[in-house]
Amino acid sequence: MKPLLVCFLGSFCLAGQVAAQRLDWKPDEFVSLTSLPWLQKERTMEEVLKLIFKEPDPEIRYPVLAEYFGKEVSVLDLSKAFNLCIKLEGTQQPSQLVGVLLPLWAKRDPAHALVKVRELMERVILEGGPLALDSWEGPGCRLVSLKGFREAPYWLSPWSLGGLGPALAEGDQPPEARKRRMLEYAGLFVDKVGALPAAGPIRYPTLNRPLLDVLELPLPLLRGKLQGANEIEFDDPAYRAAVARMLRLDPASAAQWVDSLKGDRLGYLKLWAQLDRPGLLRWILERHSVEADAAPDAESVLLGSVDDETRKRWLDVAARKSETGESHLTALLCEWARSDPESALSMAVEFRDADLICDVANRAVYGGASLYNTSHYGIGVLRTFDLTPVKRAANGEAKQSLDWHWGITEMEQWLDIDVAEAAEYGFKYLTQMQGANSASRESLIKLFSGDDGYASDSDMIDRTLCALRFWAMWKPETMRKWIATLNDPEMQKALTWTLENPWGKRNSPVGVPR
Repeated sequence: MKPLLVCFLGSFCLAGQVAAQRLDWKPDEFVSLTSLPWLQKERTMEEVLKLIFKEPDPEIRYPVLAEYFGKEVSVLDLSKAFNLCIKLEGTQQPSQLVGVLLPLWAKRDPAHALVKVRELMERVILEGGPLALDSWEGPGCRLVSLKGFREAPYWLSPWSLGGLGPALAEGDQPPEARKRRMLEYAGLFVDKVGALPAAGPIRYPTLNRPLLDVLELPLPLLRGKLQGANEIEFDDPAYRAAVARMLRLDPASAAQWVDSLKGDRLGYLKLWAQLDRPGLLRWILERHSVEADAAPDAESVLLGSVDDETRKRWLDVAARKSETGESHLTALLCEWARSDPESALSMAVEFRDADLICDVANRAVYGGASLYNTSHYGIGVLRTFDLTPVKRAANGEAKQSLDWHWGITEMEQWLDIDVAEAAEYGFKYLTQMQGANSASRESLIKLFSGDDGYASDSDMIDRTLCALRFWAMWKPETMRKWIATLNDPEMQKALTWTLENPWGKRNSPVGVPR
């Protein structure tokens, strides 16, 4: 293979970096739950929640979380648990999670849940969001409160607070107290949002009793349940949870069950590797004897730890093109990127294929269900990845492909995880790593000075302008400190214009949309 062209350098960290919002969890820490974690009484609330948020399957993670938050957490600890969940969710806009937790809180403690809603309402964005800021002529954003928004560590959509109605209408509270709270809740929405409360589309499932039940089953009953399942059930979250528990209780039987899983199997394969690595390796080798490319997801789990000869053989087989001209190299390296993004990206660079490099980088960030906290490690890898030598070695077509595809969709996830860090990365990319035929310094200065003639769409220019404007709206003082670190007076002046005029043509950022 050709020598490595990639460099992961701590010195590439961006000047003026604000405190990172990322969790320090590694990809291998995201492993399927095999029991209800609070059943071990010695675990603290923080330990239980960390185990829940390390479940990589959202159809399992959130029903387990809802059961714990809605029934097991002490009422006195709901506020503390809520704040910890926000941190572990790993995003600066946790609207989906808040939409799940607040109704559960309101069922158990409606008075304090309403106090929380009133607090959270001050950080709501009524209209727009980061990706709506790619044009100075566009509608931008509209807020409930500029002060509340800027003081908050995260922001929300109004629908995330709109699902408490049924919970406030139920419970053991006296009728007059119930009526008073419902009126207070509705009045808050009418006053701040200009509409009655309405819940948005919560994509996280919260109710699944069969799922919770299988995570408590003893081995004989669990085995009987799995043996009695039909093919329709193989894609059911309760079935997947049962397989994970079986792997834990009887690792030697893993091969019998993993093949029946539909969809994403990586969490189960990681669990298998932790419990019985020799068994997983035997399974991979047996499958290779029948079909060479039968298990790229399983190979990816062990690719970094097998001997050099085995790794080379797996990579060579994956790179071999079939009669249709296709290979399985992209599938293998993209799966590897979910477990070990540094090594996968390094290997992708060795193949000198721009599309492969971009695909692997994307998979390092969007690992499976694209839950925010599963993206953190991959974003850290991209942030310290020096693309310059890769571009220097690329020919014209490959270089153009890198310019067009590198980091664009990843920036969308990054904007919701740490908008300041995304803005700094985008600026660094445009000014130091872009191709010669891309945005010039002069055009960027005009764009950051409010000239829409230099705006763009669906590329790094677009994403970077969105990030810079939202950063300026939300945390202007940290952005001002970053601008002061730049050694380019003209660029500093342009970015200061962005800082002082982030709302674009809109006269006021505050108020109910007309």
